[in-house]
Amino acid sequence: MSTERGAGGSVRFSALRPEGEHGRQLYAYFFGELGWHIAWWAPIVRLMARDFDHVTICADASREHLTDDFHDVFEPLETDGGVSYYAGEITGAEQPAIPLDQSVTVLDPAQLFRDCGYVETSAIIRPDTDLVVAPREWRKFGKRSKKKTGYDVLYAFRPEKFYRGENLPHKEYTPSRARTVVKTLVGDGLKVGCVGGQDNFFAGGDDLRGTPLDKLCDIMASAEVIVGPSSGPMHLAQQCETPLVTWYPQNPGASKFRYELHWNPFGSEVEFLNPGPNVQPKVAEVVAAVRSFL
Repeated sequence: MSTERGAGGSVRFSALRPEGEHGRQLYAYFFGELGWHIAWWAPIVRLMARDFDHVTICADASREHLTDDFHDVFEPLETDGGVSYYAGEITGAEQPAIPLDQSVTVLDPAQLFRDCGYVETSAIIRPDTDLVVAPREWRKFGKRSKKKTGYDVLYAFRPEKFYRGENLPHKEYTPSRARTVVKTLVGDGLKVGCVGGQDNFFAGGDDLRGTPLDKLCDIMASAEVIVGPSSGPMHLAQQCETPLVTWYPQNPGASKFRYELHWNPFGSEVEFLNPGPNVQPKVAEVVAAVRSFL
């Protein structure tokens, strides 16, 4: 398996054991953020899986649905660890029980990022350059309800927190603004639901936090629009072809390209708000963008 360059060049995935040392079994494990799991790691591994007769996936216990179209065995991983992508190493977690049998091909996520993640990030930041981007195979999640029973608006807002070791308060949306957005939409008579993890804060409407991913995908696929700053639920919604309103003040240029093109395989509609670096969009701007989809 190799990555592809626009002009036909390639670079080898050293994350895989050398050819000739493995059989037809793949063992792939992943620590890390939901967005990277959905839009970077899983599509790459899904394509790789075509070359193997048996695939074992080891990942967060709640994420089995994300790979159930191609894995034969799923091993739940109970950990608070992650991948420090830019350091290319596992952080804060114990390694899974990696097979020692040389007939099994093992895919190391940190090495995979060293192989193609750095240049892919550069390609996102500088889309006019001819840089290596790993080939991938996408999957559309969720089934849209044929009846008009879905949500008008889903939202995902998280509290401010340290992010990759840094205090970045501008990355999330302030609770007061988020609550005003939700209150306004509920006041419009819209059916509104809150999605994401239990750490996301509930601001009104129906509380859907913690919904299993298979059910959440159906809910997302049936929704008219989802709103919130860049996060795992927003990337998942794109794989459900759900229109979205989002923003990412830390690095708006690269994130805009990612949402509109690079991690948007099904061409879902995107309103990417960009009031400026490290600037959160105003409530009126967010509400107007959401209303434009309804």
